[in-house]
Amino acid sequence: AYSFGNLTAALAYGETDTTVSQEITVLTLQGDFGPLSVAAIVGDEDVNNAAGTLNTAVSDTFYGVSASYAVSSATSVNFAYGDGSGSGDARHIGLGAVHDLGGGVSLRGAVGTKRVGSGNSTTVADFGAQFSF
Repeated sequence: AYSFGNLTAALAYGETDTTVSQEITVLTLQGDFGPLSVAAIVGDEDVNNAAGTLNTAVSDTFYGVSASYAVSSATSVNFAYGDGSGSGDARHIGLGAVHDLGGGVSLRGAVGTKRVGSGNSTTVADFGAQFSF
């Protein structure tokens, strides 16, 4: 990773030499601008099945963005989006919030959608308390 000012960039490459060979290249960028923190990811992956042919359901370009805004010293609002060009990729969109109650306790909640390929979207939500000791 390379940092310059309030920005950080990283580039990674990996591969396996097994029956199911895989290659992946990923670039990430992250920046902090006062109370706003943003990040982006883009990558490319090639996955072969056991017969050695390209698995087009998951071999693709993928990408995502996220942002977090500190509304106050105790509360942040978060957003994330991710998708890919493979037919088996899932698109995720989420919006959430975290409120720190102090003493290692925080309230956390989020709502989001998930869609695989061109299928129907599913909405999910979660709310709870986190305790850190």
